[in-house]
Amino acid sequence: NHFGVAMAFYLAWHRAADATCMYRLRLEDAFNPHTSPEVLGDLFNLAGLGPPTPEQVKAAIASVGHESNAREHRPTVTWEELFAVDKRMAKDVLDLSRKYGYPYDDADEAMLNGIPPATHSTLPDCQLDKYDS
Repeated sequence: NHFGVAMAFYLAWHRAADATCMYRLRLEDAFNPHTSPEVLGDLFNLAGLGPPTPEQVKAAIASVGHESNAREHRPTVTWEELFAVDKRMAKDVLDLSRKYGYPYDDADEAMLNGIPPATHSTLPDCQLDKYDS
């Protein structure tokens, strides 16, 4: 099943990235007018460049066109579809997504009932994570 493969890849990739990363951000936040000054400021500081000027922030936002992700997409995948494939893996994907700052309030908590705690080993976290609670 393609969804099972995609979930396994998502979990493996992000767990490996978490084990080695120093900073994590949601890329869309770097180009959102409400969040970009802080996020871009953090990135500039990590690169040793100091805080960006308002003009640099505007230029960065303007550089991303609306067609930058304009390919055709499949219909939205639902949590029900993922849970139908593998409940434990779907729960791990949901937990990791929420950890990264994506709330997914549409995930029905009823689907989560009876799913045991994750059995995977815990890997180290990013040192600077904007989304840890």
